[in-house]
Amino acid sequence: MKHAFIGLTAASFLMALAGTAVANDHHMKDHSHGSSMFDRLDTNQDGRVDRAEMEAGSADHFSQMDADGDGVVTQAEMKAFHQKMREERRQQREDKMFKSLDTNGDGVLSPDELNARGQAMFDRMDKDGDGVVTMEERKAARMDMKEMKKSEHGKHDKMDQMRKKMDGMRKNKDGGQ
Repeated sequence: MKHAFIGLTAASFLMALAGTAVANDHHMKDHSHGSSMFDRLDTNQDGRVDRAEMEAGSADHFSQMDADGDGVVTQAEMKAFHQKMREERRQQREDKMFKSLDTNGDGVLSPDELNARGQAMFDRMDKDGDGVVTMEERKAARMDMKEMKKSEHGKHDKMDQMRKKMDGMRKNKDGGQ
């Protein structure tokens, strides 16, 4: 059971590393989670992660999830660990958003700073620059957003393919079960 879980942990690390590659392929603006994971695993800083580094990272990941240190991870421990990770990422996103809005860096948002993003969005939708957004311009902006999201879905497709490949590898290793 422990070996299966360590294998699953290792697979999750590989998925994150694959996510980094996919993010780089798609020139995503923020792929810091995958990059920082790669950096944490690359302990000798040679720009590559070898099997020993990945296994050490997997063991560390396991110990972080094993809150009571009993050598196994319960569903409750895994859930608590993932909640903590989600909360940390949410807080990082909020901090990043606040810093991007706080253009003068004074630690507070003025009405002008808070409204600047909405104004920029309005200006992007107002294609003809007449100061009015028509229904046609709104629809065009929505289509642009859909196209942008659609192009980002490619990364999800690649992650799904990687998951299926990993599942197949696990089944083959376990004798097809």
